[in-house]
Amino acid sequence: MTENDRFDEVLDRDWNRFGENLADRIVALAGTGSIGISMDTAHGPATYARIQPMPDGRVQVAVAGADTVTRSVAHADELARHVVSVLRGHRNVVHPIFLHTDDALADGALRDRVKDTLSRRLGRPAPVDADGDFVLVLDSHAVFVVVDRPAHRVQLWAPLLHGIAERSGAADALVDLNRDWPHIKVVLVEDRLVATVDMLGDPFVPRHLNDLLEMLKVFLGTVDARFARRFDGMRYIGEVDSDLMDPDLMEPDVIDPDIEETVLDEPPS
Repeated sequence: MTENDRFDEVLDRDWNRFGENLADRIVALAGTGSIGISMDTAHGPATYARIQPMPDGRVQVAVAGADTVTRSVAHADELARHVVSVLRGHRNVVHPIFLHTDDALADGALRDRVKDTLSRRLGRPAPVDADGDFVLVLDSHAVFVVVDRPAHRVQLWAPLLHGIAERSGAADALVDLNRDWPHIKVVLVEDRLVATVDMLGDPFVPRHLNDLLEMLKVFLGTVDARFARRFDGMRYIGEVDSDLMDPDLMEPDVIDPDIEETVLDEPPS
């Protein structure tokens, strides 16, 4: 393989990644949002593409140098490939690193999308705690869904144990636990053990949030009496508000989202 072949291979790979990310952004578009793709030129920034949702559930894509295309959001991959093809073939953009992608979202749009995704999952409006975080129950454990709008980030966190006296022993066990569950971060906060999962909110893809909740549900299913003995801690015991339950999950027998002792307080960042 020549150096030119390797260079072309890298370009194709990076454009493919750009297209995949753009397709996710198209799927995540809300009614008030739009996507602009621009590039710096000798005369200042120039907008090369504008993607915006239509009232009928379709998406309109306008790229400089090509006819406007309107398709169902189900064809997001096709629309993204169209944008990439025009940018590379007609606008002569060498690499996506030269492009700027701007999602013009209304303030609060990320929170609205998270709320809608959770409500669809629960079959009812997603409950909110006193801090404004969404809360639901997975496998008898309270899971808080925190939307960080400035950082375009969504965090899931679930209190696991409290009353852990031997921090050094717990820290050793924690190394093995995080190795076994690489996509879930389990941390020791004072005498509490907390599981967290982070996901990007830009673009926000509902399927990704649901996939992470499913992964976290599987992990929480392992947090039993044996798990508590491993860390010499105590599980949270109490009653579950049925409004917080995911209807697809088993009946709860532990956890009380309103339990006192601040054991369910969000861990400091």
